[in-house]
Amino acid sequence: APHSGPEGAAKRRPSADATLVGFHCLLRCSVGRVVPSSRCVTVAASIGGDGWDPRQRTASSSPAARRSACKWCVPGVHSRPCKMMARFIAVLALVSLAAVAAAEEKAVGADGGSVGGRGHGRSAVPESLREKLGPKMTLEFVGDLLDESTLIEMMASDVLVGLSSEQKYLPSVYHYDDEGSRLYSEITELDEYYPTRTEAAILEANKGDIARFASGLDVGDVARPFHLVELGAGDGRKTRVLLDHFIKRSLPFDYVSVDISEGALRSQATSLMASGLDFGAESSLREVRLMVADNVQAIRTLRHSLDRVLVMFLGSSIGNFDDDEILQFLGKVWQALRHGDLLYIGFDLRKDPTIISRAYNDSHGVTAAFNLNILDRLNKQLDANFSVDAFQFFSWYDAFNGYVTSVLQAKRDHRVAVRSLRRTFDFMETEVVHTEVSRKFRLSDIERYAEHSGFDVVSHFLDEKRWMCDSLWRVNKLRDDPNV
Repeated sequence: APHSGPEGAAKRRPSADATLVGFHCLLRCSVGRVVPSSRCVTVAASIGGDGWDPRQRTASSSPAARRSACKWCVPGVHSRPCKMMARFIAVLALVSLAAVAAAEEKAVGADGGSVGGRGHGRSAVPESLREKLGPKMTLEFVGDLLDESTLIEMMASDVLVGLSSEQKYLPSVYHYDDEGSRLYSEITELDEYYPTRTEAAILEANKGDIARFASGLDVGDVARPFHLVELGAGDGRKTRVLLDHFIKRSLPFDYVSVDISEGALRSQATSLMASGLDFGAESSLREVRLMVADNVQAIRTLRHSLDRVLVMFLGSSIGNFDDDEILQFLGKVWQALRHGDLLYIGFDLRKDPTIISRAYNDSHGVTAAFNLNILDRLNKQLDANFSVDAFQFFSWYDAFNGYVTSVLQAKRDHRVAVRSLRRTFDFMETEVVHTEVSRKFRLSDIERYAEHSGFDVVSHFLDEKRWMCDSLWRVNKLRDDPNV
């Protein structure tokens, strides 16, 4: 989503059918973890069938039809590589995630649950994957799929899919290299860009209520320990008001910040240590854990803790997703949490289209630079030769469906080489590459998502202008599993 921060940049997921075909291709072609650079031509011969074109989905539910060879795998039908091939790395990542989760379960079970004497629960993260950064602060690496080389492989896979599609796109997750993160921080300071300061005001105004629900003081007289888990915190500025408030009220808690970027977490560590927060031995802040991990995977490391978990997903990062992806994400979070745990999500509400349009088309050109920076990143990390001057940035808000759409439009006909893929991509004059989308919501949308994903709405926190809503939900596992 535009300017939702690294936490909100969402990669496009393959459909179930695409994953099925892609995994079959993986087995047949034995490509392993190598980023594909040639056409998958063996699948047609080995699987047979009339061919299945992923660009023209049919309503057929026939397993044979779903398993048949993608037409892009048949030599001579299309000049572009197999679309499914570019999803291999994503499929392998899913398999890797499952293996890591199973290993964590085994390790936690082996040490009796890993629940410390204080009852706040230590995750089964080996000491070799933990680095002490300061008093009460550690950097942890959870799982093995997010090392630098794997991230580059995943980027290559996603870029191959995006630029080979009929409507070209680049996943917004790749905006956030060091320069992209710097530009995003600059965007949050712009007068036109309201979300950051609006949500910060919501947190400031409602920090007492948030503390009450997190610590259990809404149902009892004694504050109970809890974990505050922030997904994709970025620089963590907004959450700092809560950390300070919890410490001043002597509420016992841990802070877990999750991001896929080690660099972002190290930067946050430096910021936290310079923030003036009390990290002393007598502070109620028991521990700060900066976790390089997938969001859901990080939450799972706390599943054996006896303490309540409050997960925060701020910045209207949920606006990255369509309805199916929202329910899929919420379903995974629901499964990773326990009955009574809390989820706090930021939603950007529908409002005057002029206000929204200005936020994503700032007068200083920072938003344009932020979007164009993705091309520079591909040049550096995938050995591409994009000319930033050959594209221009456009963004618009559709008040009918509540979507902000951002694109890069080619100024002239030209060809780009991405040498790590051994591919070239042609761009016609006026052709657009989709880079970002950000949805705006109604309160009724928020309540529908909670209901359909197994949560009860505890409270909606809105700013005075009703521009944004931070919604607090409670996990309800007494109802049927919403994921079934």
